[in-house]
Formats: sequence, structure tokens, C-alpha cells
Amino acid sequence: MGARDLNRLVLASSLAVLGLPLGGCPLGSSAGGINPEPPTAELKEINLTARPTNNELASYYCHDLLGGNVVTDGACRGFFGREPDKLQLIFSFELVFDLGNPNDFPIPLVELLLALDVFEGQDTAQLGAICVSFCDPEAEDCVQGGEEACRAPDKEVEDIEDFVPTVEDLIRIAVEAANGTLDTNLSFRYIPAAQEGVAGHTEARIRFDLGVDAVLGILEKVATDSADEFLDGRAPSFDIPYKARGSVFFDIPVLGRHALSYGPLDGTFSLD
Repeated sequence: MGARDLNRLVLASSLAVLGLPLGGCPLGSSAGGINPEPPTAELKEINLTARPTNNELASYYCHDLLGGNVVTDGACRGFFGREPDKLQLIFSFELVFDLGNPNDFPIPLVELLLALDVFEGQDTAQLGAICVSFCDPEAEDCVQGGEEACRAPDKEVEDIEDFVPTVEDLIRIAVEAANGTLDTNLSFRYIPAAQEGVAGHTEARIRFDLGVDAVLGILEKVATDSADEFLDGRAPSFDIPYKARGSVFFDIPVLGRHALSYGPLDGTFSLD
């Protein structure tokens, strides 16, 4: 399977949404008698929910780059502690969206496209992209990985073909640490209808992981450039600058498929 096909693979989301109804939600009878308005979507923040420490990464790279004999392995343990297992080096983060609906009927959130740059403009720069489907996987019309997945109805909104990742497994849907399976929170999601002239709003929190092998490969350049710090027993900084952007896709009565761009939102995954 090529990179283009992989980019179109739509994964089931581990969406955690506050205030969204779970199950089917019929559209209001008034939907056919008015002119629907598009929803709104704003990426408010990105929160790092799990991360290794600088010392854990320093220990990993000290053993990886300088270890291999009793003396150096002992020095690495003395400076930074026991070499961590890869599972201790997972980065998890969540996107926090404010979704609004000015209509008196709920609007389904269909898909989300996320493109994430790390170390943009530097030698270690990498880009990953992922497409997430929010449809009920048991519904007949829910097509995972279909040809139209995360593709805009026009070119005013960026689609997944604009985000060809250089590291295909840089971004993944977050998995449960206990058993390595996707969360079961996979039902169709809606932005609630407006009530008494007040737009419906919900806060959506969507969780992702950074692929461990991909991130360790990216950070290896940082570690290699910090060999002198390792030898002095000092842990280098492994903070990761990022930029997130993409599109959210809705299914609106009368208007049909509708896409909104979000971002870019810049920040740093800090390990202090």
C-alpha cells in the first residue's frame, strides 16, 4: 500500500466529546423549511496529556548512542537512571475544538483531517497527516477509507492530498494503554441544535498519539548533536515545536457536505 492510499485510510476515532448525544439524532422537521447555515469550528488549544521526561529520553539515547559496554552503560545509569522501555516514551495529545451550530436542528460531524508539523524549518522537520471518521462503523452508509474521505467539496479547503506525510506513522489515533485497543466511543456525533435563538455549542476533545518509533527517529538528531552533554551527565532539552492545521467536515441538510479549515496553531510539547 502506497503513501497516497495510506493517507486516505480513515481510522475509527477515540473521540471524547463533552455534551454530545451518543446514538442517532433525527433532524428537526423545520430543516426543510429554512435556509440552513454552516456550523463553526475553532481549534482552541492542544494539550499534551502524556509524555516522557527529559531524563527518560536522555537515558534512552545515552544507552542507545553511547552504551554497549559495562563502563558506558553504568555511566548512563548513574547519570540518568535505568534505560526506559519504549512504552514509557509515548507522547499523547488532544485537540480541543469549539463547535457551534446556529440552526434549530443538530448537525453531524463527519470527518476530521489533521496535519501536524514538528520541528518545522529544521533538519529534523517531519509532517504527518491523519483522517478520522466519526460515522457509526456498523451503519451501512459508513465507509471507512472511502475515496471521498477527508476530501473537500471544493479546493478552498485543504484536503488530505495536500498533506502527504514524510513519516506515515507520525500521528495515530490514541489507544488505551491497558489493552492496546481503540476506545469504544465510536458513535456518530452531532453539534446540538440552537435553542431559543442561542446557537448550539459543544467542546470536542479528540485524542491522538505520536508514533513512538517515528518520534524517537526525529529526536535522535537532537540526541546526536548533544553528545557532549551526555558525557557531562547533563540531559539535553527534547522539547518538540509543532504546528497543527486541517479541516473538519459536516453533513448539513440541503447544503450537503461542508468543510471548514482550522489552524494553524503553533506551540511546543514541553518536557520540563
